[in-house]
Amino acid sequence: MWTDFAPSARQLRIFGNVRGMAIALAFTAGVWMVSDRALSGGVRTTVLLIAGSLLVAFCAVVLWKPVVGLYSAVFFDLAMEPQIAHDPLSKYTSYFQDDLNTSLHAGIAFSPLELLLVLTGVSFVFHQLLHRKKLRGGTLGIPVMIFGLFLLWGFVYGFLTHGDVKTALFEVRGPFQLVLIYFLLCNLITTREALNRFIAALLGGGMVLAVWGIVRFIVFFHGHGGGPDGAFGSIHEDAVFLLFLVTVLFARLMLGAGSVRRNVTYLLVFVPPAIIVVLEMQRRAAFAALFFAIFVLGFALFLRNRRLFMHLAPIVIVLSLVYTAAFWHSNSKWAGPIRALRSQTASSTLNARDTSSDIYRINEMYDVRYTIMTSPVLGIGYGHPFIMIRPLPKLSWWPFQFYEPHAEIMWVWMTTGAGGFVAFLTLLSLALQRAGALIRQAGSSNGAFVCVVAAIYIVMLIVFSYVDVGLADKRTEVLLGTALGVIGMAPALLGLPVAVRKRIRTVQAASSAATVRVAAAPMKELP
Repeated sequence: MWTDFAPSARQLRIFGNVRGMAIALAFTAGVWMVSDRALSGGVRTTVLLIAGSLLVAFCAVVLWKPVVGLYSAVFFDLAMEPQIAHDPLSKYTSYFQDDLNTSLHAGIAFSPLELLLVLTGVSFVFHQLLHRKKLRGGTLGIPVMIFGLFLLWGFVYGFLTHGDVKTALFEVRGPFQLVLIYFLLCNLITTREALNRFIAALLGGGMVLAVWGIVRFIVFFHGHGGGPDGAFGSIHEDAVFLLFLVTVLFARLMLGAGSVRRNVTYLLVFVPPAIIVVLEMQRRAAFAALFFAIFVLGFALFLRNRRLFMHLAPIVIVLSLVYTAAFWHSNSKWAGPIRALRSQTASSTLNARDTSSDIYRINEMYDVRYTIMTSPVLGIGYGHPFIMIRPLPKLSWWPFQFYEPHAEIMWVWMTTGAGGFVAFLTLLSLALQRAGALIRQAGSSNGAFVCVVAAIYIVMLIVFSYVDVGLADKRTEVLLGTALGVIGMAPALLGLPVAVRKRIRTVQAASSAATVRVAAAPMKELP
């Protein structure tokens, strides 16, 4: 299935020389740029000189050790946010996420995160060729490749049908990063130690995000973030990242991954800031995702430590009932999780803002479904807006409002057609099925914890993206590719016997068939 590279001795020398030349050129270019600045003197020049030297050294390290680029990408993906109004320091953190053409007017339509992934990929290819390593696809390699082909189809079809190319590039780059991250992880994370360092980088980025969120809330917003419509809550995906961090830290303690003292310290230091920040952001979709994440954690605990599960489950149920009764009629920020529940069961009790948001999403879903039905098999491709049957208010701050709807699970169908939608659902269902099997079969608590982390994020992103913008975002897709890669390589990294690996793969055909039946079910007639 996966081929071996077998270059000749001469080709090996050439590739080795090319890598050395690339490092030398990067270093020379960096020294030239900062030296040119240094001729004018001044403090700014000194800062540029230091920053440029560090950047050049970092690029050289990534070229020499591509796994460093992978660690850095997942850390900075979480820790560095887009620019937020009234937060002066986010102007600098946003450099990592924004296109260089936007942030520095450098004429480059790619962000540093994307350039880092490209540099890591180039370094990885050189290493594969130099060392004649086999290209690994993991247990999910084929579904990921099939989904990637449908992404390519959506882009090509959108181009052939005269869609906007710039918009199409913006839409498709996040999903394509999923594919790239998956294969980089499968081939660069080859030992348990590397996997542990990768998870540490992931959690470290989340912890930095939590600390910076509470600092921003206190220092720049003075304890008043303005809710979901304010600048503080403008980065939707941050709410998912922070609740993901909270759930994972509890999973780490309950599953016995690492020392108890360290896990308790993490909970006491990072969970309160994350909860305060998320409550202030008031993203109901994030709280809905949290409910399902708790279910995944409970399922994993039931499989790994049934005795502890039986002790904790009644306590959690009682506390949940008390909290629900106390805040059922409240619209305060402390009732955020309950408002997410009331949106589905008692929408008449919501405040004006939540009601208006729900109406917008209902009308938007109607338009998206109508657009899908105009081309249910082929899709409309990237670069085309959905058809507006029910008019929606114009959001001046979001140029892609009519290209990327809140219901981004359906956006996959709209842009890549029925085949891309089925491929995407099949990929996620296979990943969750194998994660469940790995959680049960993993011999160590650390191995089970890693699989739980991946499963929790996949479930949270599915729920969040059904009602909010998630799948088209570059940050969320990097982590989704990470989660899929962890599951794809976990059987080999955890040292499971071959017989166990075969049992994990036996339900693939049945799971795929079930997914196809669900996805291919006829849509209900529009009202």
